[in-house]
Amino acid sequence: MIGVPQWSDQPTCAKLAEEIGVGVRAKVSEGEGTVMGSEIKRCLEMVMKDDAKRTGMRHNAGMLKNKVREAMKPGGSSEKNLLAFVEAIAGVKK
Repeated sequence: MIGVPQWSDQPTCAKLAEEIGVGVRAKVSEGEGTVMGSEIKRCLEMVMKDDAKRTGMRHNAGMLKNKVREAMKPGGSSEKNLLAFVEAIAGVKK
């Protein structure tokens, strides 16, 4: 994954993706908020190069994919958290 953050939560998401090792964050030029072609090239080379870093990114992405699948199953943590949120704002328990 190459993160090209522009606004809102995107800088945070790109930073976290880079920190947990599933992608790289493109550096946005100051002022204009654009990404230079050379920066895109640098990022592409990082994620496409067949080396230990890319292997690690693919491994980490696979682990996260499995965790998301578990969370999305019926009765998983996503369903439980969503129901808890709805109950909290509606004041009703299911």
